[in-house]
Amino acid sequence: VNTHTHTLHDLIPIKLPAVWATLEGLKLERSSLCSVFVPWFMCLFNQLPSESMLRVWDLCFFEGSKALFRVSLALLKLHRKRLGDLATAVLQGLIEEDEGRD
Repeated sequence: VNTHTHTLHDLIPIKLPAVWATLEGLKLERSSLCSVFVPWFMCLFNQLPSESMLRVWDLCFFEGSKALFRVSLALLKLHRKRLGDLATAVLQGLIEEDEGRD
């Protein structure tokens, strides 16, 4: 899982440069950002609606780990606006940078 999270971390600036710029605005360390991806990989996206989760599982069985990266990048792209709003809130001081970190 650790290898996959770091691989995803390295893929984001290549495949989604705008999302990467937003994530950089959050000023997260590499380990903090990678820890966000661990639940996705450990639970095989069980946070998704059931039909979507089962489709991801099918993709994982059919394509292997590259499906994990494709789904992760798609989710980041899908939620880029929310990530941007979060980064803006952090920059404006509405949310502390270390809030929610344990």
